Amino acid sequence: MDKPKRIWKAMLTLLIAVLGALVCTLSSAPGVWAQIQGSVFVDCGSMASYVDGITNISWVPDAPQYITTGVNGYVPSAPSIYPNFSEFTTVRYFPDTRAKNCYSFPVMPNSTYLIRGTFFHGNYDNGATLPSFQMAIDGTIVAKVTFDNAAIFVYHEFMVASVSNVTFLCLLRDSSNSVPFISAISFSFLPADFFDSSVYAFLYGTRSIYFETKYRLNFGGDGLVRYPDDEFDRYWFPIQGSNSTFIQSTSPFQSLVARKTVGIYNGLSGSPPATVLDTALTSSGNRTITFPDDYSYLYILSFYYAELNSTANASSRNFYLEAPGTVGDYLLNPYSNGFDFVFNAIDMVLWDLLYTPGTEIVLYPDQTVSSPLGPIANALEFWQMSTNSMAPVTENQDAIAIEEIKSSMNLTDWTGDPCVPVPYPWVTCSTDSNFVPSITAL
Repeated sequence: MDKPKRIWKAMLTLLIAVLGALVCTLSSAPGVWAQIQGSVFVDCGSMASYVDGITNISWVPDAPQYITTGVNGYVPSAPSIYPNFSEFTTVRYFPDTRAKNCYSFPVMPNSTYLIRGTFFHGNYDNGATLPSFQMAIDGTIVAKVTFDNAAIFVYHEFMVASVSNVTFLCLLRDSSNSVPFISAISFSFLPADFFDSSVYAFLYGTRSIYFETKYRLNFGGDGLVRYPDDEFDRYWFPIQGSNSTFIQSTSPFQSLVARKTVGIYNGLSGSPPATVLDTALTSSGNRTITFPDDYSYLYILSFYYAELNSTANASSRNFYLEAPGTVGDYLLNPYSNGFDFVFNAIDMVLWDLLYTPGTEIVLYPDQTVSSPLGPIANALEFWQMSTNSMAPVTENQDAIAIEEIKSSMNLTDWTGDPCVPVPYPWVTCSTDSNFVPSITAL
């Protein structure tokens, strides 16, 4: 190693050693984590905080608290196309040639977060070609962001475990070299009771695995359900059926569930909101739910069914649910405990299966008993499981040392993890036997 390299390496080593104590000090300092409890809703490109008059969401601007790069953009078409989405009126876009631009969010280490990036193009740039780019969380590229139509928004939502005291959401250029942009970010801390008796406890048995929301459906609903009905602003999309009967509860859902023998809905975090469970689709015969994706992956599905007919009893509704890959079909009765477990008095069924193109879920009546009411479906969640674990991030003391160097030299335009998913061009990284990146030279 020549003399200049030895000097730089010695300086970096010394800085890492000095800052090692800072890591412990920060992690134990009172009040450090106060700002990240609950959820934060970021309106990208907005110039000021505001409360949305329709959703009551408290939106905050993205710069300079969460990001130091990018340009504010205005989307004139947003108010007419999506009048209920105030966050679509602005975007932040990244015309620079950097490989990545990253948002930084303070987090509690080893905690779980629901992270969503939402993108509405709306022809904000008067461009003839719709862009494509990648989205990463920390060191893992989790999605390719593409658009079929400038007037339709897309989103990518993930449940991940934090690995340090900061989590990065990054936008990366792909081979198209088009300009990345983003409209809004939802970043929600998931409290302990989110996992009590919920689908997410089952999903999150392996914390190094991450999950992407593929579908969250509100059967019988007539509009998108989100905040404030859903405290985490999860999107529940309405589904109607051509040969189905629309059921709407005539009184609060909680009072209907109280008539069930399996318990009373108690509204733990993570439960589907009552607005979603207040509606359902039912039919006298078979009912099929088809998922149109054209690729294969591992998935977990949760199907929610609850009785909304106030005159029903334990013998009123018996039906089967058939899904590919299951061992036999599931006999369901909203008044029984089901074959799996009771979900806060709303029964649900779970699978851990390999999705194949054209997968269908079929609901059909139990022909062996007299059951005057047909199958019922209230809500459904469909999660894609990652086939690989989240990629390790740069060794903590190295990353902190780089942050100090960036700060002292005013290099604030370099954002995100210094090594992954792509390194800063002025940093040389290597990996150890556990594939943890570390910095070897500047």
